[in-house]
Amino acid sequence: MPARHIHGPGQRSISGSEHGTAGRGWRAGVEPGLAEAPTDGRARLNPVELVDIEPGDPRLEKDLLAVLLELRPHLTAAALAHVYDEGHPQGLRFLAAYDLGRCVGVAGWRFVATTAAGRKLYIDDLVTLETERGRGVGASLVRELVARAMAGGCSVIDLDSGLHRAAAHRFYMDNGFTISSFHFVHRPA
Repeated sequence: MPARHIHGPGQRSISGSEHGTAGRGWRAGVEPGLAEAPTDGRARLNPVELVDIEPGDPRLEKDLLAVLLELRPHLTAAALAHVYDEGHPQGLRFLAAYDLGRCVGVAGWRFVATTAAGRKLYIDDLVTLETERGRGVGASLVRELVARAMAGGCSVIDLDSGLHRAAAHRFYMDNGFTISSFHFVHRPA
């Protein structure tokens, strides 16, 4: 497995074998050998650089916002900074995928303890630039989140995806996720 470059505390590179993921599946059904091959003949990105982005990092607005806007068009730089300032103490983290210095994908995630699943890794956001989809960026982000979930003692990884996002649903299922429940929303007046 090629090295994934993770920058954050300690600024070191981490290979898949350091996470203990080489050749092993994960009990939630997401395999380390996720769907990576492009389906449209484009070259796969190999490897992308995965970078942890902390609150206050200028890359949050400069790089991540443009990618997140493809999934969350309502976001502004101020709203993103506010959400991260409030969410970080609650466990929210952003992992960015870079290709040749350009941010091409973002995952927002957190560890959560619930009565239903115990400790889990919840994915708030998972988005790849539309022009880069099908090149392995999303699969690289998912692979790293699987490794972090395993290292963090999680029993499951889960996320919510809008009903209208059929292509995203195919991606998730191709990468070992299953549809397990309905998500209900009530917006107080």
